[in-house]
Amino acid sequence: MSSAKVAILPADALKVGVRILDHLHLEELLDEREGWHLFLADNQALSEFVLLAIAESTDALAACLAGPGQGRVARETTFGSWHIAEVELDEAHLWLFRDKLLRTPRGSMRGTLPSTSGLVERQLEEGSVFNGRYHIERWLGQGGMGEVYRAADGTFQRPVAIKVVRVDASAEGGDHEQAKRRLLNESRMVATLKHPNIVEIYDAGECDGLPYLALELCGDGGNLRSAMKTEASQEERLQWLSQIAEALAYAHEHGIVHRDVKPENVLLTDDKRVKVADFGIAKALRTERLQDDTTFGIVGTPRYMAPEQLLGHRLDARADQYAWGVMAYEVLTGVHPRMRDLASFQKGDSVVTGASLPPYLRRVLQRATANDPCARYPNFRKLLAELHRPPCIVARRWLAAGVAVLAAAGALCSMGARMKGGGPTSTQPPIASAVAQVAAAAPKSEAEGLLEQGIQFWADGSSMRARALFTRAAQLEPNNGRAHLLSLAVSASINPGLQDDASVAFALRGQFAPSEATLLQALNPLVEHPPDVATSTQRIEELASTYPDDPVVRLARAQHYVRSRETHRALNFAASLGNNSTAFWLGARAQLQLGDVAEARSLLEQCIASSPSAMDCLTWLTFLEAADGRCERSEETARKLIAKDSSNPFPYYSLANAVFGRTKSTEAARGILQARLEHTSPSKRPALQATLEFDLHVYDGDFTGADRELGVRQSSTTSSDANFRGMPLIYRVEMELELGRLQEARRAAREFVYRSEAWIPNAFMDTNIDGARLLYLTSQVSRAEFRLVREKFIAKQDERGPHFSSPANRWFDDYVEAVLDATDAKEAIAAMPADHVMDILDRDAYADARLGHVYLLAGRLGEAIPLLNRAVSSCTILMKPLTHVQALLWLGEALDQTGDHGGACKMYTKVVERWGREPRSVTARRARAKLSSCR
Repeated sequence: MSSAKVAILPADALKVGVRILDHLHLEELLDEREGWHLFLADNQALSEFVLLAIAESTDALAACLAGPGQGRVARETTFGSWHIAEVELDEAHLWLFRDKLLRTPRGSMRGTLPSTSGLVERQLEEGSVFNGRYHIERWLGQGGMGEVYRAADGTFQRPVAIKVVRVDASAEGGDHEQAKRRLLNESRMVATLKHPNIVEIYDAGECDGLPYLALELCGDGGNLRSAMKTEASQEERLQWLSQIAEALAYAHEHGIVHRDVKPENVLLTDDKRVKVADFGIAKALRTERLQDDTTFGIVGTPRYMAPEQLLGHRLDARADQYAWGVMAYEVLTGVHPRMRDLASFQKGDSVVTGASLPPYLRRVLQRATANDPCARYPNFRKLLAELHRPPCIVARRWLAAGVAVLAAAGALCSMGARMKGGGPTSTQPPIASAVAQVAAAAPKSEAEGLLEQGIQFWADGSSMRARALFTRAAQLEPNNGRAHLLSLAVSASINPGLQDDASVAFALRGQFAPSEATLLQALNPLVEHPPDVATSTQRIEELASTYPDDPVVRLARAQHYVRSRETHRALNFAASLGNNSTAFWLGARAQLQLGDVAEARSLLEQCIASSPSAMDCLTWLTFLEAADGRCERSEETARKLIAKDSSNPFPYYSLANAVFGRTKSTEAARGILQARLEHTSPSKRPALQATLEFDLHVYDGDFTGADRELGVRQSSTTSSDANFRGMPLIYRVEMELELGRLQEARRAAREFVYRSEAWIPNAFMDTNIDGARLLYLTSQVSRAEFRLVREKFIAKQDERGPHFSSPANRWFDDYVEAVLDATDAKEAIAAMPADHVMDILDRDAYADARLGHVYLLAGRLGEAIPLLNRAVSSCTILMKPLTHVQALLWLGEALDQTGDHGGACKMYTKVVERWGREPRSVTARRARAKLSSCR
């Protein structure tokens, strides 16, 4: 704050102004005119930024409100002759102070504040024809994004709403044009959303320099803000909220995040159905460049922003969930929840601390508005399941409490049914029936038996079977915290699906024994984004020293060392365990991380000898044999796995890879994969089947079929996990580049970037660097721009400390997968870590092929040929068939350069045999041209 500017103000007046509201903190002077000052203040009680006006007189205050503030007085006091007021901005003018109000890292606005006169001047005249098609009937209103008019669409003869959108008026030249393009691209993408509770976008374009949207006209039902003030029943309000959640769930599943959920953006039709508006438009209006290395945008409404949005952290779809929870509380109670100081946020805390709401509903809102994104629901489908399912089932342990407890539970169920919107005619099953259902479906002893059985499997070296039993126990008894804790502890990797286990376990931590409560505390840092491995390891060590003989602690400790790549700790711990399956498995995993394949194979064989049912050791041996091209041995081990547990889908994929690697028969592989599908949950089956068919079509050179299956996978995937959502688009970019369709590849790359904010982060995929890489590979950003993003990304990774990926794996992701030419290849080799050891999971045909290609481009044939040879003879071809066939060409080119023309011609022939039927294939065309010199 400039002391010279504020010196003319009496100090006491400034102090009174700051105290207009509790927790109001002055930030800086925004504007100064004759007789008044306008300050930015931080109202931490509401967790939003406000304006504070201090004026010498009522006339000066009026001048202030008519000037840059363009707002109204929310609260006012006086000190002597000074008038002090909190200013509530009109939304249409909030953008004037957006950089300072929202603390954007890109600096303050350029130049002086623009005039506000243009904002109130209507840009379209009633009775005019806009863009030769839309007959403007009347002005409907003005918001923060522009003006809205009712119009008649002359082409389709229907009423529409025309929104003339304002894009970043402070941007200049190319930035302003880029903002327009971003808005139109995003709007056209949002137009693909077809849902009864989303305002449909009919058209998006530009006319006379004005970007516009043609939208579904929702009638005169007003917005949710106005509907909140009516006498609507709680049932009707819950129906509104449920419809909004359904709309957000649908949008997130289609890769669109709203980022400005609030009552003003929810419209009501004449029959009182809700329609969520402005999907994705807020995101499109940001103007940050790729070099900003961020996927969050400083847009939105502070009152509804999630803490990570207010604090400028990276966002995903869970920010929409937070805003929905805040809005839901306001809709149901009539008041906005008050928040505490942002600096004191604690993980697991929530903006919702108490209200006259049913307990189940309060719990839903508390979880949705948890300050830690990892503590919220993993997606809106999970939230809706809880919202629609009041806790009417009585746990078996309550039975001894007698009829009074049952009667109370019955009353709770009835209240839950009314709150759900069932009305007086809806019925709930009798309590006795509900109890009988629980007793038949989920007796407590059965769940506990599953947990004990799972722990034994875990100790015997079958962690995957153990996890399946823990998951089953959690399904039988959803409120069994121990089942969720064990599911979290036994996991071989941390992924977004485990955040739900962590959140439920945290909520039920009162059930735990001291050792279990401490274990949960040790595991919690792993489900943060990014995972805090160092803190988790420290807590695991403290846990082990406190409970050295606890079997679950010992198993969880071993799992943690492997999962978090604590290799030397794993070896020391394995040595202390003696000769048992856990010790052999742990040692083998550590040796694989160190790159000693021979020692790892020996330990895995000892593990199987000591415990023939040790499926973990069999699984890793299958991986090892496949990576080394020993297809028959890999096939033999995979069949042993299936014989031990035919319901486990994983061995079928290993078997299909092994058989395919040995026979190159897609039909044989397809038959095995079909058997795998039978052991996959019905909800995941369509996406998985499409993925498997895509791989087989690609290898056979049937790119038309591959394109069809890729579309099926994209449309049938319901998970919001970044890996499930992002991989189909990555595959599409790779396929379009192989077919020489650069524009289609660019479109898919942009779609990945635009939609990635709707995905829940995955520990093994960072959509920011992946998006930048796709834009670079499709020539949409320069090498210098991509390097800058990569440097920032690597610096952030280093700041985070230990991570699940080895330095070699991270180098592969950051450098090898972004190689276009010899310059990139040499740069990648120069950046190679000294301890270049790829994890066994990544030592597949794909990794060998890509790394071999890097050496080929760099002219280092002695290193390229062995890698490419291993890639084309691998038993993991189906993992990346596109790259496998490309590797045949690369190996041929490498052999050609060494003078082995006969070997090269064999490789070119294999490429043409596979892909020769596809005239668009870049690889096949190159191989065919090379073959001409072989004859």
